[in-house]
Amino acid sequence: MRKRFPDICRAIKQRHADFKSMQGAKTRARCEEEIRRLTALLHAEGKRPSMKLVQNRMSGPDYLGYVQFWEILCDEKRRLAID
Repeated sequence: MRKRFPDICRAIKQRHADFKSMQGAKTRARCEEEIRRLTALLHAEGKRPSMKLVQNRMSGPDYLGYVQFWEILCDEKRRLAID
């Protein structure tokens, strides 16, 4: 099919790449919102929102890498004036 319809195959490949990129961005945004929400919730409960506590309450804690997760958590802690 690639040899007979190279333009169509290229268009399909690009559309799929765009879709995957958009889905990834949505998932990252959803994870970031969940980290921020759980951090605020733990703080409201009087608990120190550590990375482990937040990850244990998340629906999908393994999606974001350690560095991304840590950056979002630290940003939210600064926003809430924790530590």
